[in-house]
Amino acid sequence: MNRMTASLSQVQIEYLTSQRLGRLATIRPDGSP
Repeated sequence: MNRMTASLSQVQIEYLTSQRLGRLATIRPDGSP
C-alpha cells in the first residue's frame, strides 16, 4: 500500500507540478514558485 501510494503520489505530484510550472511560466518566466 505504502509503495503503491507513494508511487502514485509522486506521479501525480510530478504531473501537477508540470502543469503548474507551465501555467506559472506564462505568468512568471523566471520560474519562481
